[in-house]
Amino acid sequence: MFSHKRRSRLARFGRFGELMYHQLFDKPARFIATGFTLTILLGGFLLWLPISQNEGQAVSFIDSLFVATSAATVTGLSTINIAESYDLLGQIILMLLIQIGGLGFMTIALVLLSVTGRKIGIRQRIIIQEMFNLDSPGGTIRLVRNIILTTVVVEMIGMLLIALDLFIQYKYTFGRALYYGLFHAVSAFNNAGFALWGDSLIGFQQDTTFILTIAALLMIGGLGFTVIADIAGKRNFKKISLHSKLMVLSLLVIN
Repeated sequence: MFSHKRRSRLARFGRFGELMYHQLFDKPARFIATGFTLTILLGGFLLWLPISQNEGQAVSFIDSLFVATSAATVTGLSTINIAESYDLLGQIILMLLIQIGGLGFMTIALVLLSVTGRKIGIRQRIIIQEMFNLDSPGGTIRLVRNIILTTVVVEMIGMLLIALDLFIQYKYTFGRALYYGLFHAVSAFNNAGFALWGDSLIGFQQDTTFILTIAALLMIGGLGFTVIADIAGKRNFKKISLHSKLMVLSLLVIN
């Protein structure tokens, strides 16, 4: 049996936990900001660990945190040479941060909830509504599924095209070509701008296949998931929303 003091402490902890839960989940914007902050801090810590860095490298925590922030917010800025600084584990962590930043951590959380059979409530649907600037929480689960499907299909196609180019033209081993294809497909589709070569993509400036693949991934990813879902659902330019039309026209004009 718990003592009276023990029960009192548990009750206070329970009230504190309940208060923190409502502070985070009752405000979707606060939940999103908190989630991104925790993701960045965890990513920065993992990138800072020696097991994530190449032998002889000593990337500081500040640099690791900066790279994690850049990856999670898909800005592509870096204070260090990614290829020289991080080993396979560090590169995979970086790729996961890019994917989380591109999809949104709440999208991934909903997928995990769905896979484990958990019920997705109205609060989670409202958070997705806020993340993707939707008019209502209706159809959010279908949108999330379409986002995941689109991401997997586009990134896999990009990975295969890049991998075949590296395997055939540059004589990479097939396993290494696939890994490099996956990393750069994820980076390009999420508009992150990270590369595993010290000179970025300068070495491929005469490679039409590689450049067109990366450019296509950048443009498709740049449209945004709601626009892609709108186009895929309507399949008629006249029927898509004004926002989608403006995005497509802007992309065509800019390019």
